[in-house]
Amino acid sequence: MLIKILIRLFLLILFYSITSCEIKTKNIKNYTDTTDIEVIDSNNTNGMADLRDLDTDCIRGEAKPLLISELKENSTFQQKNRIEAVETCLLPNGDSIKILNTGCEYFVLKVEILTKDDFEVNMDTKKAYSNLVDKISYISQYIDAPVDFAGCINFLRRYTETTPTVIFNEGLNYGAEEIQSIFIFESVEKINNKVLYKFSMNIGPL
Repeated sequence: MLIKILIRLFLLILFYSITSCEIKTKNIKNYTDTTDIEVIDSNNTNGMADLRDLDTDCIRGEAKPLLISELKENSTFQQKNRIEAVETCLLPNGDSIKILNTGCEYFVLKVEILTKDDFEVNMDTKKAYSNLVDKISYISQYIDAPVDFAGCINFLRRYTETTPTVIFNEGLNYGAEEIQSIFIFESVEKINNKVLYKFSMNIGPL
């Protein structure tokens, strides 16, 4: 009789020990659950800048001023981190330029040109391309960057002459297959009494 009581007592203690362990394990954080992992918005350049600062695997070098020294008095240079910088400048012809110099595996220039030219309300895309090519031809003399401006200009002129319909935000490769040079005409718009052109040039992979 005593043996049966001891066996029942042992089983009862064992049962409570097991259920107690199960309750405790349910309170342990499951770190494979991605719902609790902070996701950084790729459009948030401030958040990404901190990560890029820590990235030592980038092939491209440190972002440095690209505008020639003769324009230094009328320009600004702000280095956001090791591989990203922004330059602005008032050009001799009265146009303003803003250059975002960035990239890691690619060398990337994102350029904005604010010009005093009159905006043509009914300007078609080919005319916009033609106007932008003239602007790139002008600004290229002031930019010291590993970019083939002459090759890009020649390509865009042939492209607009031979292509029936040209569009914005189209990646156009004017370089080689191994290391591509991609030009993208992003947009053109009226800003007050001026015209803003936006385009990018992406060279790589490096």
